[in-house]
Amino acid sequence: MSSASVLDWLGTMAEKYGFAGDDEVKAAKSAPGNAPGGGGAATCEAVRPSEMISGASGVQYSTGENTYEGMEEGGDFADKARENARDNDHDSVYSSYKDGANPMQSPNLASGAFALRYGIGFLCANYKSWNDLDDIKDLSKPRSAYLAAFKGMNKTRQYKDPKSADIEKAIARWINTLAKDLKGCGTGELVISFQGHGENGSIYGVDEKEINSARMLAFSKAAEKKRISLTWMLDACFSGNAVADFQDHAGDAVDKGLNGKGTSKEAEALKDQMAHARNLILTSREIGRYGDELHVVVSDIEANNTTDDWDEAIKVNTKIIRTAEQMLTQIEYNFNFGNRPEMKLDRIIAFLDNLIAYLNTIQPYTCFDYSAWTGAIGRCQDEISNGANHIIALINKDMKALKK
Repeated sequence: MSSASVLDWLGTMAEKYGFAGDDEVKAAKSAPGNAPGGGGAATCEAVRPSEMISGASGVQYSTGENTYEGMEEGGDFADKARENARDNDHDSVYSSYKDGANPMQSPNLASGAFALRYGIGFLCANYKSWNDLDDIKDLSKPRSAYLAAFKGMNKTRQYKDPKSADIEKAIARWINTLAKDLKGCGTGELVISFQGHGENGSIYGVDEKEINSARMLAFSKAAEKKRISLTWMLDACFSGNAVADFQDHAGDAVDKGLNGKGTSKEAEALKDQMAHARNLILTSREIGRYGDELHVVVSDIEANNTTDDWDEAIKVNTKIIRTAEQMLTQIEYNFNFGNRPEMKLDRIIAFLDNLIAYLNTIQPYTCFDYSAWTGAIGRCQDEISNGANHIIALINKDMKALKK
């Protein structure tokens, strides 16, 4: 569904279900406009491209790292998740992985404070046929640290065990409510926290129906037309595969700005550098996709250990090696960032080299460590993704400094 179609659908939902009333929201104690983030509170500046923050890479299970680490550290829920993803700071105590799962995010191209910040949480614990997630049930208890983490927002609500259609309806209602409450040129942020099952960048309500990343992005584009930026915080397995769509969305916003700067030598150089960032996003996306395939096959090996399963695992493993090798070639021969030291890709090169070396040690019909195998892929996907974010943010900064 296109963003225009979603925008029409939002209006339909608003008419059908009404704007969220006082009985549906809880006012926070903090005053509007004093929280970190993006958008303009006083002037009609551009809306910040919506942001995606995942608790784990596209190749890793999630055990609620965004939620639990944010609750432990205190402070603003969204900003803590954003910091942890930027710094790759998920302690192993919150994760089933030795070095912790790898959180991922799209660029946060914030330029000022939001006029209003609302927050909604979807807590999916009791599924129709899949395994229940008992730890999520505690998050909705009165005075829980999870509820306290929303204290920096102007209005909040949490939903227990929603179906996927209910999740979409609630998002639509809150977008319309926030748009109505802005009453001017300021921009708003709607933080959407999801705890529940996920797969390959998609999330699932308790009826086990899919909401994929394309759908989430369509909601985001529709909200931005109402001067609202969405911040998605997904604590769901393999949720990192939703990030690339939002990275491309942020890149589109920067490209639009560059196109308005004319065809100067400086503007054209930044456009070339954005193309390099797109290559990194594409590689991160491909590694995540192959990693998701590998996760399924490796799970089959653990259950059955058949020749066919091993053949398929080695086949997918080789695809990831080839993708990493191609990225190294691109960086060596095609990437050009001039003499700017902050654009150096040494970390990405090191992670690609380490991934290739590790995957080449995998031999069929031998013992293996599932967490080490998939964790190595997830760490590399995350590092490539971080590199793209870094480049996009620097290009955005340079673009704003250019004259027409």
